[in-house]
Amino acid sequence: MRRAMDEFLGQPAQVHSTGTPGAMAALERLESMIDSLGHTTQRIETTWPDDAITWYDTHRSAWVPDLWADGQAHRLVNLLVSVQGSEADLAPLWVASHHDSCRFGPGAGDAAMPCMAMVEMLRVLAQSPPRRTVHFWFTDGEEYGLLGAKSIARLDPLPTARPAFVINMDARGNRGPAVMFETGPNNGIRTREALDGLAFPQVTSSLAVTVYRMLPNATDFDVWNGEMGIPGFNFALIGGANHYHQPSDTPERVSDRTLQHYGNHLHSLIELLDAPESDTWLEMESKQAQPDTVFFDVLGLGVVCGSERTFWIGSGVSIFLCVLPILKWNRRTRSRSAGVLRIVYRWSCFGMSVMSAIVFGLAFQWVLSWAPQASQKYSPYDQELGLLSFLAGLLLSMLVARSLSAKLLHGHGTLM
Repeated sequence: MRRAMDEFLGQPAQVHSTGTPGAMAALERLESMIDSLGHTTQRIETTWPDDAITWYDTHRSAWVPDLWADGQAHRLVNLLVSVQGSEADLAPLWVASHHDSCRFGPGAGDAAMPCMAMVEMLRVLAQSPPRRTVHFWFTDGEEYGLLGAKSIARLDPLPTARPAFVINMDARGNRGPAVMFETGPNNGIRTREALDGLAFPQVTSSLAVTVYRMLPNATDFDVWNGEMGIPGFNFALIGGANHYHQPSDTPERVSDRTLQHYGNHLHSLIELLDAPESDTWLEMESKQAQPDTVFFDVLGLGVVCGSERTFWIGSGVSIFLCVLPILKWNRRTRSRSAGVLRIVYRWSCFGMSVMSAIVFGLAFQWVLSWAPQASQKYSPYDQELGLLSFLAGLLLSMLVARSLSAKLLHGHGTLM
């Protein structure tokens, strides 16, 4: 897969931002690689007018001369590779990633790495055809607002039958485990069953998507699942995030183990989803109401999952057991009120520390909004500025906590 990545990106690795000559050259190399495996590639070309962009404001799209040459949007070139299954009546599977890079670097991690895992899976399926048809999407324009995926979603009819499951892969770095971090709402039975298809180490958590949705990031899964309602899994990594959208996102900095992990996930999941035993739950009507599944891995060795109600009960019991020792009879003062006040004081310190960090973060964000880099959705300075604001907020919260603790300690020493 490493040699395939070098072939795809060129030597030395080239930026292949959508709408540029570099993008077309990289796409042609990708087509050549797939054709050599015996598969047929199909270009799905669409135009995308500038007034349809929702991820970028108008003033933010103005700095993309390659995309908006002469005021006209260039043609998006999505690549579709279909591997026909032996049972045509079964709903197909989709596997997707984007083939374009950002305009700042060659995008070895984001997202040549997932693309090469897809190419390797195409090599496997060429030797062992599946039962279910599997469609591989290499989308264009993801870095400018998920444009390729959105253009596919608006095609009528779709170039393929509606899939039963989609596996989307992206990256926010270049090393570390490939994390399954998003499934979408109403995931229910499909998620519980499909989790068995994660490759070792099985790194996943339903909490991860909560953090992800607080960030100014998006992936094509927002379209596949959020707009089209297709159930599925979304993969990404965060190791080596300092190379994300940077000139340093080159093949030599990509982890071979991470590249292999993406490939293992694909192979394991497609093998599970293609098995006859999966037909019952995979062919379920997607609109059928299902309780959401809460899940997390245990050191990558396995995944614990259950209903939201089960975990709410478990969390309540855990909190009660943590608070119970504090609420016990205070042997020194023979008063329960001392224990209650201790809880109030400590939580007040914690709450004020968090609030101070949030206030500082918002103030820092307001200051940055006046900087020149704010006119770009991403810039080479985002990582450094983000870390600076996080560390400054953390330092401020620690200082506030220390100050409050000292005052409470002197004023209520018997309670602390």
